[in-house]
Amino acid sequence: MERLVKMTLEGAHGKVIVDGKLSDPFVISRGVRQGDGLSVTLLNLVLHKALKNLEQSNTTDTNLWTCR
Repeated sequence: MERLVKMTLEGAHGKVIVDGKLSDPFVISRGVRQGDGLSVTLLNLVLHKALKNLEQSNTTDTNLWTCR
């Protein structure tokens, strides 16, 4: 799965508009592109893994379940 995600994001470039002019392309080396549907999938995968680890820890500390 990790390899597939890396392949999807590898070589991504972006451009921005500054003062009405399009910038030169730049490499996107971190994160996902704005509006990329992959970001939702990655968030769900990470949350699923975190909750699974929390459940397996059999902790009674309810502060670990509190979102702040």
